[in-house]
Amino acid sequence: MFFGFLPNLQSNQTNSKFKMYKNFKRKEKIVSLALLLRRKHFVNYTIRNTYIMYKKILFPIFAIIIICICGACSKNDESADSMKIEAPIGEIWTTIGDIPLRFKSDASIFTEASAGYTTSIKFLSIFRAVSNEDRRSLHIRATLDLDKESTPADIMQNVKITYTTFLNGQKSYNGLGTAIKFRLVDKTNDIVKATFSGTLTNQANPNDKIEIKGGSVNIKVKRF
Repeated sequence: MFFGFLPNLQSNQTNSKFKMYKNFKRKEKIVSLALLLRRKHFVNYTIRNTYIMYKKILFPIFAIIIICICGACSKNDESADSMKIEAPIGEIWTTIGDIPLRFKSDASIFTEASAGYTTSIKFLSIFRAVSNEDRRSLHIRATLDLDKESTPADIMQNVKITYTTFLNGQKSYNGLGTAIKFRLVDKTNDIVKATFSGTLTNQANPNDKIEIKGGSVNIKVKRF
């Protein structure tokens, strides 16, 4: 009788172990799933933090690079403009204030002043008036060695630009030194091609200033 119950006891023990195994496997799956979800959350968290970090660090760097590139382009454009000679031979063109002016006439003054280069003292003088009737004039004087100066060259010193107007009385405006920019673009066959811009000051009233921009010179000079 007693031994007759052994198969049932063994069966119950087997079932119990099987249930324990199933429970273990179920818990193992739950733990594995939890670990997987945790790992996925960690990966997402890492990716998100990495993105935020790169956004904070790299985006400003990219912005600075783009600004530098745009600045370089702007400088190149400015440099190209400073090499552009619009005035035809024998004339000076510029914009004074917001008024574009073309200085075409030598006003019948002597050549040494209107288009002359004195080789002994290395002195260049170029003068033009708007016309014989319109006496507004522009006078450019520079001390430079026209034979040795390479082109293009920014002449930073010893250049003076004078604009004279007779509207509302005679006024003369001078610009020199760092107040102006003068670039000698070419000098082939003594044809002086240059660009200029800057701020000119009324010599009788320092508070009275005018801006000149987009200036170009295209004058054949005579040597003396």
